[in-house]
Amino acid sequence: MTRYIITLLSLLHCISAFGQISIQGKIIDPDAKPVVSANITIKNTTELNRILGFAISKPDGNYSIKLH
Repeated sequence: MTRYIITLLSLLHCISAFGQISIQGKIIDPDAKPVVSANITIKNTTELNRILGFAISKPDGNYSIKLH
């Protein structure tokens, strides 16, 4: 019985890991220089503009947003 419970818990953990999405990118200006401290926001417009994720670009212009 405990074998089945451990298997079930392992499967649930794997399913929850698939629900995470990571979005990465780089913000640059027209001269291809990185934009520092830019605000990046992901919104769901079908649910009253609910914010799904946000980030601030780093000094090199890179950002990463994890959505659940």
